[in-house]
Amino acid sequence: MSYMIDVTLEWATELTSQLNTKGCSTATVREEAVGLEGVDTFMSAIRRKDMKICFLAAVLIVIFLVPGMGNSQTREDIHLQKECKYCGMDREKFDFSRMMIDYDEGTSVAVCSIHCAAVDLANNIDKTPKAIKVGDFSTKDLIDAESATWVIGGSKPGVMSKRGKWAFAKKDDAENFIKLNGGTPADFETAMKAAYEDMYSDTKMIRDKRKEKRMKMK
Repeated sequence: MSYMIDVTLEWATELTSQLNTKGCSTATVREEAVGLEGVDTFMSAIRRKDMKICFLAAVLIVIFLVPGMGNSQTREDIHLQKECKYCGMDREKFDFSRMMIDYDEGTSVAVCSIHCAAVDLANNIDKTPKAIKVGDFSTKDLIDAESATWVIGGSKPGVMSKRGKWAFAKKDDAENFIKLNGGTPADFETAMKAAYEDMYSDTKMIRDKRKEKRMKMK
């Protein structure tokens, strides 16, 4: 137990040092992690080597601070490009369907859905995609679109499309989705073909909805 506490104390001191080096003051840690009282108690515990308080404070740091940092990293694409290039929709709101396309000459495009990804791929026919990523419907993390398990159709309406097209990193998640909502399992190529098959009807549907919205605003 003594060894574990010494390691915890060493880790806590190192964490505080790293945060200060990166411009994060103790006040920032208070706000982002465990609150004013929790951090003050934590720092006092480091000085006194109070085993119980130090251990509890370290647990609170891990629970509240570390997950937030990880989430920030996995959603970095949203911070870089909040709106879809083509339709202007909020990519954070549609994080479960958002996509990123990285081309071989160094450019990247952020969109809200496979519908808008299909538009971009058609518009950039002379470019070669280096990586295509999509939001996992279950976790909202960006995953490789080409190796994902896709589900086409079902009762849940798609994003920018009447027919849904959803991606999952885990096949089990896709199968559970189908049990609840229906749909057909597919690979990326089949899902992309479906996006192009639906392009005319989906574009017409979107145009009609936006026209109706403009009429109501008059």
